[in-house]
Amino acid sequence: MLHELLVHTNFNRVRAEAYAISLRDHLIDIGYIAAICSNLTFHGNEKQMTKYTTQIADEINLIAIHTFNYLCSSLANAWPNVFHQIIEEKFKSLEITSPSARLLGMLIDSALQVIGETGEKNYQYQIMIAKIGGQEQFYEGLLNYCSHKTGVYGHNVIINRIKLNLSDFESIELQDGKMLKLRNFALKLNSTLKTEME
Repeated sequence: MLHELLVHTNFNRVRAEAYAISLRDHLIDIGYIAAICSNLTFHGNEKQMTKYTTQIADEINLIAIHTFNYLCSSLANAWPNVFHQIIEEKFKSLEITSPSARLLGMLIDSALQVIGETGEKNYQYQIMIAKIGGQEQFYEGLLNYCSHKTGVYGHNVIINRIKLNLSDFESIELQDGKMLKLRNFALKLNSTLKTEME
């Protein structure tokens, strides 16, 4: 059931968190009902009631821990394949055959909205899409933070992510500066590639 939830929502973290909160509320209800049932079943016998409710509480705890661990590891494992899949789906849904810079910008903006709610929390993302040319290309990046895929509707796609500490405003400003530098580098690289291909 958890796997189906994640796959069906394309590893959407917001929906996974909503499910976890709903499950938590249901588990609390089950614990409350178990306490009432133990009182009725054991006619107020403290020892038997405690044994019964402790057993139920242990089972509830196992369910909660398993769910939390499964959701966290699954969301972490969404990188980078699910992110590239989102971009491919955007290409397909927007029916982009010969994209202009404006259309690619729209595609990136649309993809970033979905990607921002996908996978692990506290990451900021950038996407670069470049037309595949006849020139030889080289790519290198840290696999946990940068991913490259070729042949996406005739384009190379690079997704970059930077971990943020959202409680530290100085860190956010620093990361925004890094992302701006990376964006400027990508624009310069794209311009150079266009010039070389002409």
